[in-house]
Order: sequence, then structure tokens, then C-alpha cells
Amino acid sequence: MRDWVEKLDAFLKFNDRDVLEGAGRMRKKQADAHAEMQYEQFAAQRRILLEAEGAESNVRALEDAAKALPKPRGK
Repeated sequence: MRDWVEKLDAFLKFNDRDVLEGAGRMRKKQADAHAEMQYEQFAAQRRILLEAEGAESNVRALEDAAKALPKPRGK
């Protein structure tokens, strides 16, 4: 079995993939907490981007609505 582990590690390294070192040292609760923290950071960044896109979309919609208004007649 050890030779398969070494072959798999070599294959992953050859394909520029990270090899998990020290498997089994992290407890499930720690892994879950880490994953949750990473997701919170991702979600916060995603919210910021979506809000920025929404604001730009609102400005474009207002500009389009303003262009559609009838032009005032001159005196």
C-alpha cells in the first residue's frame, strides 16, 4: 500500500498539484470551521461585487430612462 501512496504523490507532484501532508492531523470540527471561514470571506467578496454591479446597472437604467423622456420645447 505504501508504494501506491508514493506513486500517487509522485503523480500529483508531476501534474503540479499539491500533496496533502500529514493527513489525519486535523479534526473534522477544525476542518469545518476553516471551510466556513473561507466561505464567509468568499461570500463577502461576492456580495461586494454584486452590489457594485447592481449600482452600475441602476445608473444605466436611469440614464436610459432619462434619454427616453421627451425633450423640452424651446421658447
